[in-house]
Amino acid sequence: MEAGCCSLPTTLAWSSCVRAWISRVSGQVLAAYDALEAEIARQPLAATNQSIDQAGVTTAVAWHFTQQLVPDVVDPARFPLLQAYSAIAETLPCFVAAPHGDGVAAPVVRST
Repeated sequence: MEAGCCSLPTTLAWSSCVRAWISRVSGQVLAAYDALEAEIARQPLAATNQSIDQAGVTTAVAWHFTQQLVPDVVDPARFPLLQAYSAIAETLPCFVAAPHGDGVAAPVVRST
């Protein structure tokens, strides 16, 4: 084996650590979304262009981001309120002006 290469036992130990970390973080994400789903059931978030606040923006963005990057970890069927809220928020002009992924934001035209 060349100098600087990992031995098989080291590689397997590292792989095991990574799998354990992914499992732990996935569990934390699911627990957080369980709590958020329950909170939204208790107190729905505002979802209009005039009424959405930081909690609403953060919730919608976090949900959309999670669904785009790790959809296999967080099943939307388990979180119907979050799924519905994010879908509504994504139609608002402020979200449409800054779509996920393309890095281009358009100016928001606010109605009075």
